[in-house]
Amino acid sequence: MSWIMYKTVFDVKSPIHIGWDKFSILHKTRPYITGRNLWGALTAKLAACRGDSDYKGVGENVDEQLRFSYFYPSTCKNEVSLFPWCDSEKFYWLYINGYGSSALKMRLAEDASLHEIEYISPKTREGDAVYMIGYIFEREGNELKWRDVLGEACLGGERGYGWGNVELLPDSPQQEKDKFFELDIELDGADPQIKLRSDDKILAHAIAVCESECKGILEPFIGRETKSKDGFGTSLSKPEICWMPGSSVKNESRYAIVSKGLWQQII
Repeated sequence: MSWIMYKTVFDVKSPIHIGWDKFSILHKTRPYITGRNLWGALTAKLAACRGDSDYKGVGENVDEQLRFSYFYPSTCKNEVSLFPWCDSEKFYWLYINGYGSSALKMRLAEDASLHEIEYISPKTREGDAVYMIGYIFEREGNELKWRDVLGEACLGGERGYGWGNVELLPDSPQQEKDKFFELDIELDGADPQIKLRSDDKILAHAIAVCESECKGILEPFIGRETKSKDGFGTSLSKPEICWMPGSSVKNESRYAIVSKGLWQQII
């Protein structure tokens, strides 16, 4: 059983907030779009297209037929020009901005309503357009019409503000065979497999096996899921202890890209 890999590039049209952490009144964004975000966006669009309220069933079908990379911002349409961990100060200055808001009551801001939301900006601070670059994998023989709805996807949170709007580039998604963010990949297994050399970076959350496998930060990774039309975002996924993107493998390793974009080491 094998996979077809498509390089996919979105033109960012509005701020994108990928919920992460909260510090005081600041709601931080992840500096990338997770595979879970892509999975959720496509599941919602496919279910709506079919007039189907069985989000759980549609999501399981997406899990079976598709795999996702994480998507990273870039000023270049062809490649990621700067990952968040390469020069974090420059990256955050270029791509990450914030929006402050408060609800007013009798001309006074209520403390609980004061907040600032970080976002991936549609323009860099230098005025350049921002693209999100990543990969979508389709199992051979797949019948999901995911490409028909991909261009309608809204990504991340705060969509009530009009955030999360992206536009597919005209020649995207485009089939590729050999390289995955300049890493070697194999597409002929039960899952796509990434080959990493010592000190290579992990480009998604990788399920932790032992403390000695990587150098980096561990975090519990969990997300909200929708299983019916009456309960949007009310279900929590199974939490996984993962190495964060940007962690380095200590030895030559092989990882499978599994459901919702997570990586799992092959031992």
